[in-house]
Amino acid sequence: MNKKIIILVHEGFFTSHLFEYQNINLDFIINELVNEDFNVEVVEYSALAKQNYTVENDTIYWTGSHQNVDVKQYINDVLLARFIGRENLVPKLETVISHENKGMQGILAGELGINLISQDYHCTTTVPKDYLSDTVVFKSLGGAGSIGVSLAKNKKQYQRKIRMNLLLNTTFLNIKEMSKNVLRRLLRRNSQANYLRKKARFVSQLFVKELLFDYKVLVLGEHVYFLKRYVRKDDFRASGSGQFEFEGNINPKLIQFAFDCKDKLNVPYCSLDLIEYGQGEIGLIEFQTVHFGPYTLLGSDCYYDKCGRKVLLEVKSETRFEEELVSSLIQQVK
Repeated sequence: MNKKIIILVHEGFFTSHLFEYQNINLDFIINELVNEDFNVEVVEYSALAKQNYTVENDTIYWTGSHQNVDVKQYINDVLLARFIGRENLVPKLETVISHENKGMQGILAGELGINLISQDYHCTTTVPKDYLSDTVVFKSLGGAGSIGVSLAKNKKQYQRKIRMNLLLNTTFLNIKEMSKNVLRRLLRRNSQANYLRKKARFVSQLFVKELLFDYKVLVLGEHVYFLKRYVRKDDFRASGSGQFEFEGNINPKLIQFAFDCKDKLNVPYCSLDLIEYGQGEIGLIEFQTVHFGPYTLLGSDCYYDKCGRKVLLEVKSETRFEEELVSSLIQQVK
């Protein structure tokens, strides 16, 4: 019997192309899988959410993700409920859940032995007690292109960023609870008020000084693509700077590190933000295994293989991204 693959979608959307709202060419991907003798079915997450749905344990479920916060949370809920304890979700469940959650990424990287730049995940309303006045990189949990990433150079700045994080993530229900907390304090029920007080969730990451550039890296199967991104003028961030180049010669250590990350994550493909620092060390800033942009791949005229060899692309097809995605999936499944 041919292996079956179920492609999971939300209202027909699987994962992004060049723009976050632009779906990839699913028809092309389905045809490629069928040509490889897979039985293919497209299923909505809403079908999996029905109580009477039964997961097919001999079937591969292939998931993407979504940038809409509510849809993303819905997908997380469905996948967590259905695939905890199962091994037939691709990419791996824990990496899918860590999409748009920099705090979880750091913890997961530690578990897997990936050299992610030192960071801590916090849930608090005040500057962490172990803060020693050093400059730290303050990160909100979600966001792309340097959104939600800034420097805290002292305790006053750090506290201000925590307050801003609280403000930006305050909902109507939070405001309602805050009003109740005012009353609780008037009634001297401080313990209850403190317990229910809204908290900020954020990441503090080691600040690497004098960093001039980083690399956006896409690893798909046995191919890796690099985009060198320069830090903005009078800034420390390279992501979203718009200043980049497709460098022709890549450090072999970078290539090996990228493949090692993919292998440790145990996924068919991934997007990595990498830096070179210190005495020739390679460090990971962030990773994604679902819903990442393909510009690094589409704009490059070459890729590197697992032996570090540079392979020039003579022809750039319109479905290059889809070709790499589905090829990587087939390698992983087989």
